[in-house]
Amino acid sequence: MKLGVLTNVIGSTPLKEALSYLKGLGAQMVEIGCGGYPGKDHCDPGVLLHDEEKFNEFVNTIKEPGDQRPQLPWQPHPPQQGDRQAVRRRFA
Repeated sequence: MKLGVLTNVIGSTPLKEALSYLKGLGAQMVEIGCGGYPGKDHCDPGVLLHDEEKFNEFVNTIKEPGDQRPQLPWQPHPPQQGDRQAVRRRFA
């Protein structure tokens, strides 16, 4: 099992610094929110899809830490009470 962190918990920190900080804490994977419920502090698809320079900068930044595997989640809404109960039943 690998330890992962959603980068939006330190969304006001620039992505490069956030990845370095989380790696220093031992995070082996990161989720970089790209819209919906988690927000898009570090990955705004509207910007990255229309600005090649910013896209390349983003790609190079997430490649740098090497062993952290980034995920790009997009959840349209926060987990609902029924969703949490279903998870509890499945893993109880």
